[in-house]
Amino acid sequence: GGKIIWDETEKRPCPGLEYDRPGVLCLQQVVAVRAGQRLSLAGKLKTENMEDGSFSYLQLAFLDCFGGLVEDASKAPKGNLFTEDINWTEDSFEAVAPDNACAVEVRVTICGKGRVWVKNMMLMK
Repeated sequence: GGKIIWDETEKRPCPGLEYDRPGVLCLQQVVAVRAGQRLSLAGKLKTENMEDGSFSYLQLAFLDCFGGLVEDASKAPKGNLFTEDINWTEDSFEAVAPDNACAVEVRVTICGKGRVWVKNMMLMK
């Protein structure tokens, strides 16, 4: 139901996700962090064919030393929820790594049917 897609109309192709059913799909990268470290995440999102109830966002999901989520994914720090079709829109937010965090999954997430692409994503420590 989900696949990686590319926006090749940009100077540098941009990765994205297409999802065709209810549920959640993430494109993510794991980065080491230290407990108490302040992080800033910024990037641009573009969405298309978002059906009613679907949304997309950037997220930081912190992991413990065993690779397990430190908190419920629904409560992990995230940026704005994009519920409609949008052209490239910048989003950013900050979070502090919890006491037992050793790493963070930097995510672009889609919930429900639609497409999302990401570009210019930066994690600043």
